[in-house]
Amino acid sequence: MVKPVAIKDVVGDVIQELSEGSGVSKPRIIEAVNSAVGRKAAGHIKTEYFKNSKLTINVDSSVWLYKLNMQRKQILDNLRIALPKTEFTEIIFKVGKV
Repeated sequence: MVKPVAIKDVVGDVIQELSEGSGVSKPRIIEAVNSAVGRKAAGHIKTEYFKNSKLTINVDSSVWLYKLNMQRKQILDNLRIALPKTEFTEIIFKVGKV
C-alpha cells in the first residue's frame, strides 16, 4: 500500500524540480520574490511555481492582487536584477491559499 503524502510536500518537490531546470534553487527564487515585492507584501503571498519563464504567485486577497498587478513591471525588473541568469517573462498573480 502506498503511504499518503502531504500535498504541501508534493508542491514543494515540484517547485524544486522546476527550479532546477532554471539553475536556481526554490529557496533562492522565493527569497528573490519576497525581496522584489517588498517586506509588507511578502506576508501576503506564496510563490507557487516557476515554469517556462512564468512565475505564479498566490495572493491572500483581491486587494493585494490588485496592488501587485499594478506593480508587476517593477517586480519583474527587481527579479531580473536579483536573478540575472534566470529568465522571467511573466508573473501571474492569483488569489489563493498563502
